[in-house]
Amino acid sequence: MSKKMEKKLYSLPKVKLDQGKKQRMLNKIINEGNETSAEKRWKSTKGFLLSVGGTSVTALLAFIIFILPILENNRTPAFLMEEDVRNMEELGKFDWTIMLPTYAPFDIHEVEYSEFIGGEIRLEDGEVVHVNANDLEHILGYIDYFSHDESERLFQVYLGNPYKLQYEEIDRYDEIIQFGDRLEGKYYETTGESSSTQFFSWEEEGLLREFKVTAKENESLPIEEIIKIAESFMIFQEGVTYNIERNPHTTFEELLLERLKDRDVDGISVSRYEDNRMKDNVIVEDDETISNILADLSSVKLEEVPFGEIAEGERGDHTHTLRIMANGSMVIAIEIFEKGYWDTTVSGSLSHLVLNEVQYLDTIENGDLHWQSRND
Repeated sequence: MSKKMEKKLYSLPKVKLDQGKKQRMLNKIINEGNETSAEKRWKSTKGFLLSVGGTSVTALLAFIIFILPILENNRTPAFLMEEDVRNMEELGKFDWTIMLPTYAPFDIHEVEYSEFIGGEIRLEDGEVVHVNANDLEHILGYIDYFSHDESERLFQVYLGNPYKLQYEEIDRYDEIIQFGDRLEGKYYETTGESSSTQFFSWEEEGLLREFKVTAKENESLPIEEIIKIAESFMIFQEGVTYNIERNPHTTFEELLLERLKDRDVDGISVSRYEDNRMKDNVIVEDDETISNILADLSSVKLEEVPFGEIAEGERGDHTHTLRIMANGSMVIAIEIFEKGYWDTTVSGSLSHLVLNEVQYLDTIENGDLHWQSRND
């Protein structure tokens, strides 16, 4: 059958009959088709054409009654906004398996690709340049699905990264849920000032799968719908399986030493913020002050926390940004928030939460530094 004919058939009304009625209808159609062709063979050419026509109609009706419902049941569900997603050229750079949803309990109106880029950052001609922008190890891609219904929602699907956080490392969740074909997922919900966010994570096809749904406060989806979304994920793009030995960092000293690679720190830029706006900054270049600042920071113990698990407002205001330089290039930057969260340029999709109570800003806040106001 031609694709054109098949497309037309899919547009026809679907006949729903029990098997007994289907069989009786098929028998009747076949018998009537044979009787019609036999009665009208008084003229050979006309009889031949009518016979072929009757057979075609019989085959067509048989296809609609018997085959079409089977095809309907076995058709692969379409991915959400599939045409737009398949036009995202950025997905082609990932060589691991990508899984995407085929179901959402709300309408999707827009879709957009975004990514977190970790690794080293440099300033070139006054612009920030991500040195590792083409290194998959430092990239976490995700797709935003936007619903503009009366209850607006943002549905974010992370594409995974074998170098980043793995399922067994997720220790922040409200409950563990068994679903699908012997799968296990971790569910977590947070509530901000005006919104709520639901997170779901599990491992499938050898990689961490994650999504989150953000909606207005008190408009969270039933947990049954969250599970239904997870169960709808299917392979969108086949890839290779990674087997990576992970060594998650637990202290700032470990992060810094890995970035320095035997280089010496020769400068630290510090900016202070008020109401999330930069208030003043200072560049420290003398060895003694640099050593004191690094000593304050080196004792900090850190816990990795995926950005997706942090609710709106949970980190508090942005208070400081530190940029540590070696041989004239920035090796690591830290954005510090008032409630103990750190974002670093080497963390990719992860934030860090300070675990121990140490005065890691002691030298910065109490030392003899020459601050320059942004308004100067």
